Amino acid sequence: MSATFPETLDMMRVHRASPKPHRGFTARPRRGFTLIELLVVISIIAVLISLIAPAVQSARKAARNLECLNNLKNLGLAIHNFASANGARLPAVESNDSMNINGATAPTQAQIRDSGYGWPVSLLQYLDRSDMYRQMDGTYFISAAEWSNIGGTCPNGAGTCSGSISGNQLNQWIKVFTCPDDQNNYKVPLGLSYAANIGFVPEALWSTTSTGGDNPYAATSISNVHHQEKVDYITAAGTAASEQQLAARASGVFWRDGSQPRVTLDDISNGDGLGQTLMLGENIQSGNWISRDTDYIGFGIPIAVNSGTPTGTANGAVGGASKGVSLSLNSGYQVWSATNDGRMNANLNAVRGAAPRPSSNHSGTVNFAFCDGASKPLNSAMDQRTYAQLLSWDGQRRGQGIVDASAFNN
Repeated sequence: MSATFPETLDMMRVHRASPKPHRGFTARPRRGFTLIELLVVISIIAVLISLIAPAVQSARKAARNLECLNNLKNLGLAIHNFASANGARLPAVESNDSMNINGATAPTQAQIRDSGYGWPVSLLQYLDRSDMYRQMDGTYFISAAEWSNIGGTCPNGAGTCSGSISGNQLNQWIKVFTCPDDQNNYKVPLGLSYAANIGFVPEALWSTTSTGGDNPYAATSISNVHHQEKVDYITAAGTAASEQQLAARASGVFWRDGSQPRVTLDDISNGDGLGQTLMLGENIQSGNWISRDTDYIGFGIPIAVNSGTPTGTANGAVGGASKGVSLSLNSGYQVWSATNDGRMNANLNAVRGAAPRPSSNHSGTVNFAFCDGASKPLNSAMDQRTYAQLLSWDGQRRGQGIVDASAFNN
């Protein structure tokens, strides 16, 4: 039976809708980018890296600086805890149990050279390191061999260095004592990035710091003579007049024990104020935390002297002979820079112990802890008169005037 007309049309439609496939051709999905697409993607990635990398580096730098400030704050807190346990008295820059810390008698030269330890060791109990403090509790000498183990020398020769402290046990890095940006001390055994405010130092004594090294008891050096009995604005060892002792004491926060009592937080609060007085500062030329050398563990500024009083006309000249002007700063005052520059961040290539001034590897700033417990960065190019005022804690009553808070608070 022949097909009807509609059926014929349907067959024609099916035939047309089913074309024969082309032989030798197989459709495949594309894999990967074309060359142009790849170049575009690489360019975008490069742009993103160029934008993100500086931000990441800046964040890492800020984190290191924050850790440095946090270390200073923790050290300041430890000092406050020390003061709370010791009648508000601050640690001595070097403590010596053979001295009378209440100021009844002046220590002899031999006592100054006797056993003792610097302010960092005084804080070990308040930094959760009582184990290390027990190894160096102020009643022992360090033997000559052990001085050698920790990279120093026996102060007076082997005859005066004896005892049983293990230099190897003490030869450790303590994180809170170092700043991550201090390549000289960070993660270095016995490393110390921070120094204590030792106030004004006669230029003749300051000039002895050029050689560096841990030799805390040289006969005529800042290391030995920076003492209330000795740092009396005279250039030779001897007994100072009482008013000059008081002037010296008021110029800095940390001192060796002597006939004048240690500075207390109450003294500072009743003087220029805790928030206007520096306690600790960075110094990448600081030395071992176990050291007693003032060059290693302290910072100050050199001053010019004239005839036994802190008067003069040169840069760095300070004050006069009477109490009311004993710490006044001459017109146009500049920190002494003629010998072993005492300005912040000066002589950054100095060897450890040769530059007892504040310094850091931060861009344009140096971190400090104030006596009120605050830690903050200060501009390394700040007004030098203001910087000198921040070192002394009783400057207003001694001719310096009131500290301008806007000059150092950013």
